[in-house]
Amino acid sequence: MSSSAHHTSSSSGGLPINRYRRSRNGRRGGLKGGGGRLGVNSDAVVRLMLIGFFLFLLCTMAMYRLLSSDRRVTAAGIHHGDLTDELPSEPHLGGGGGGEGNLRSGGGAGGGGGGDDGNPYLAAQRQRKRKNRGGLMNRVNSATSWLANLPFAGSAGTYPKPSPESMGAVGDKTKRYYELRKEIDEILPIDPDRTRRRVRNELRRNTYESMRPEELPYDVNNCPLYPPDGYPYAWSAMDLVENWPPDDPTPRSKIYNGICVFDYETELEKAKIYRAAEVPFVVRDDPQVLRTAERWNHPGYMLNMLSDTPHRTEYSPNNHFMYWMAENPNKKRKKFAQQLGRGGRPKWPTPPEGWKPPTKLLRMPYEEWVGHANTTDDKLGPDMPHWYYRLIGCGAQGRCDKDSSEYLFDEMPFFQPRDGGLYIVEPQRQKGIHCRFGMKGVIAENHFDGSRNSIAVLGGERRYILAHPEQCPNLALYPKEHPSARHSAVDWSDPDLDTYPEFVDARANEVILQAGDVLYLPTNWFHFIVSLTMNFQCNTRSGISSHYMQPMKDCGFF
Repeated sequence: MSSSAHHTSSSSGGLPINRYRRSRNGRRGGLKGGGGRLGVNSDAVVRLMLIGFFLFLLCTMAMYRLLSSDRRVTAAGIHHGDLTDELPSEPHLGGGGGGEGNLRSGGGAGGGGGGDDGNPYLAAQRQRKRKNRGGLMNRVNSATSWLANLPFAGSAGTYPKPSPESMGAVGDKTKRYYELRKEIDEILPIDPDRTRRRVRNELRRNTYESMRPEELPYDVNNCPLYPPDGYPYAWSAMDLVENWPPDDPTPRSKIYNGICVFDYETELEKAKIYRAAEVPFVVRDDPQVLRTAERWNHPGYMLNMLSDTPHRTEYSPNNHFMYWMAENPNKKRKKFAQQLGRGGRPKWPTPPEGWKPPTKLLRMPYEEWVGHANTTDDKLGPDMPHWYYRLIGCGAQGRCDKDSSEYLFDEMPFFQPRDGGLYIVEPQRQKGIHCRFGMKGVIAENHFDGSRNSIAVLGGERRYILAHPEQCPNLALYPKEHPSARHSAVDWSDPDLDTYPEFVDARANEVILQAGDVLYLPTNWFHFIVSLTMNFQCNTRSGISSHYMQPMKDCGFF
């Protein structure tokens, strides 16, 4: 028999002698019998059976959880009187008062021990990975949670909108959020008059007047159509912090306000002109913003919406929160050591000798954060522990954060990436929606952001001290290689003029944002923030303007 006989069938038409065919990658194909009928691959059958069994197990667990567990909390579960200065006397949520012993990560999520090189974020991340890695039930519970939150259908065109204002390209498409919105929208049907009245009468407790109105060339509540020369007017920053020390959140009746406040219904065109001029201003009583504020302050709604999902939380042993960036986790690997960012600058900071992170980065559920934040004034002093809560909606960026809060795009239609909106200049360059919930007394240190910023307060009050980018040389910024670059080294609560004598020449103004207010802040404008009460604040960024680049270049940035 010739060698070719091993690869051909007989003339009578029997099965090939070599019955197994191989694909190009060397894997064995299935049997193919005479007449074109497919044979059976036993390995494939076993795999299909295992996959089917696992899917059955997941579906069973999902149905069990949906039928036996109502994870929602009744309307009495949270007291949103805590968004005012009058705090309830009932024991606060979260089961504990606020101390390091009640931290979700046991107080050891930061501070750095062992091989974490003093980086609390890496320590917390490794701890979470160890906790979540093992255990069949942990994996099953995670998978069933994912199944329970699947969208209604497999096509984006078939998702029911959680609300008429929802946007198809972004937002939360899960059944859980759909049902939550359906429930609250039945309780609070669209009624602009009721919403405006509730926000004005129930959520805005204080009024503020300009400290020196005779010095202002304009009325902040009746500004001209175009920004006047020298807008916005500014005073000595020392006058601002001496009149109202930042460590004291007690309201003052008169403030150094030089920022125009526009009514959405009657002064929208003015706001658009000021935005085109790239100057800061405040918009008040936008009906969409008011509706979100009313919904977020309805008893129980926030706790139901956020459920028990852990979110980013910053912890500080005092009321000051200084941003910081971790050094390169791969700095010991040569191929990563020379990574550069924009303009050839080092991408990672270089901490000075002896530097330690000023805050700890944790994750905790909203209810636990409320347990820390909703407390009495005797536990809110400057030297008491404070917690700063954060939500992130990624939107078109994709998955930018673990357990991202995509419902923020449904909750805040005014921050959706649509053309022609007031708060977003370049929708295609939006960087998600970021929310920060502050407990009373929290201070975010002075800094600038390298993009346009629209900031909405949806509950409580925040004090914003603003400074023009030209003030950069007077604000004592950390250098760009520092972990807290872009931020002032000087403590505005107690300025050390011997160390930072330039601060005496700094000029600034201030404005108080209340529920329903939106601040437009141009690229590179400085802002120092004080939480006057427990509050909800969300912001979004959209592109970069070139109006204020030169002052920052002269100051050593960009």
